[in-house]
Amino acid sequence: MPSLGERLCKKRESLGLTRAQAARITGLENQQTLYKIEKGLRKVQIDELIALSKAYAFDVNLFLLSDQPTQNANIFWRAEKKPSKPVKKKFELKLKMFLDRFIHLQKILGKEKIGTKLSNITLQLSSLDDAAETGEQYSKMLNLGDRPALVFKEILEEEYNLPIFFLDMPDRTSAISIITSEYAAICVNKREVAWRRNFDIAHELFHILYKQFPPKNCGGLNKDTQEIFANVFASAFLLPRVSIEKEIKRRKGKTRLSIIDLVVMACDYDVSLDALLWRLVNLGYLKRDKAEAIMECDALKQYYKNIRRSGLEKIPYISKKYVCLVFDAFRRGLISEMRAAEYLNVTVNKINKIFADIGLMWKDDSDFEITM
Repeated sequence: MPSLGERLCKKRESLGLTRAQAARITGLENQQTLYKIEKGLRKVQIDELIALSKAYAFDVNLFLLSDQPTQNANIFWRAEKKPSKPVKKKFELKLKMFLDRFIHLQKILGKEKIGTKLSNITLQLSSLDDAAETGEQYSKMLNLGDRPALVFKEILEEEYNLPIFFLDMPDRTSAISIITSEYAAICVNKREVAWRRNFDIAHELFHILYKQFPPKNCGGLNKDTQEIFANVFASAFLLPRVSIEKEIKRRKGKTRLSIIDLVVMACDYDVSLDALLWRLVNLGYLKRDKAEAIMECDALKQYYKNIRRSGLEKIPYISKKYVCLVFDAFRRGLISEMRAAEYLNVTVNKINKIFADIGLMWKDDSDFEITM
């Protein structure tokens, strides 16, 4: 097994940092100090290790225990433009750290549902229609009902143990999927509007399913084709045909649907107007040129965005399931208050507010027990 110094060296090199750069970032005396630590010529002090962990984005305790199951994880970005290599690597390490902690919390809590438990894809994918059918089938398989966007995040986390992290991501990036041998997770940019986050999560779900259970005919698809398939899958997953048909039928009393009708429909399904329009095109309810004309209307787009941004939606802090695991471990005495604050990335005096925000604080002195 590599020594502590060798592992620290590997962390530094993975970020593309020289010893001089790392020493400056961490506040170490000089690069010679770091050289001696990496070569095992002197022991690393605890304050130095903490400084290195912040610079290299790793959990000190899990690092010392060699409990980092995401070390060899595969990571896939959804970005308008991928960030520079150092920024990209630093964020990937941060995300791995959160997933490592998530896995560790489940272990110490003795959770039965260890590992991500997604169902297999059975349909062969050779066309966009196949991708759409798979999206609808998967939505139905998860029992998401007529408005999948309203419930699918909680169901993926609670029923299938697929954590969804909401973090500040690098500019012009929107989502990441991460896959290990037993776990998978999705991270979305918490600064995006709700409809964008929903679509990004559904899009990344396709990539996780595709990487874990690749249909035979899908193995040869190039990256660009996979992205198109993922978009079609996400659209059908969030806008099931049967539900859309019921909604259209409900509105049949009108001779035509107005732009406002479409905006209301999109809000009702918690998706973007663009996603709804393309779904209507694919289902044969709307001509492609008409959809494109609507989407090119800047005033309408701004109006729609303003509607969505004026909502009172509260974005989950990091991940609701993750925060619940931290609370459970803290309540049972499995982690200290200091460790809970570290896991939540806040000071100790703020952890109760994080717990209270998702309804985990019990202010009454009464205590009840139920015999099962």
